[in-house]
Amino acid sequence: GDALTDGVWQNLDVPYHALASLDIDGPLDPVVTIDPGVRMEFATSIDLRIGNGDDGGILALGTVGEPIVFTSDKAVPAPGDWDGILTNSGCMDATNEVQFDNVVVEYGGANSVGNFYLYQCDAQISNSTVTDSSNYGVYRVTTTVVPVGMTYANNFSGNVF
Repeated sequence: GDALTDGVWQNLDVPYHALASLDIDGPLDPVVTIDPGVRMEFATSIDLRIGNGDDGGILALGTVGEPIVFTSDKAVPAPGDWDGILTNSGCMDATNEVQFDNVVVEYGGANSVGNFYLYQCDAQISNSTVTDSSNYGVYRVTTTVVPVGMTYANNFSGNVF
């Protein structure tokens, strides 16, 4: 599905299930805000893409007590269950509208790169946990991003490339 306009994904105390890839981009430069405590569960080979065609942004700003969780939809999750989060060249990093803080990203990497795949996008990633990727935790291409305050564990190819 596509998020073509600004919106808020609210904490409804039940997980969001992504059965198809989610794209945040479009001619109106949408920015999606994800409330603290939201849990997003992704089916096999599904990903979240920001700025993959047109411009788009995401503000995923959890808290210590209510992190935002991006994970597998499997009852018994395993590394590589879903693709991961892709920020592409259309991401709205120049206006600081691609931010991840106090998030957990786990059991991704089926995209052959990592739980986070940062392609030509200087997304801000901080105070977050990236674990159990079948590849890298964070994979960077043509970007200067240096995630800060991170916790990494069990990322098969390494934590940051």
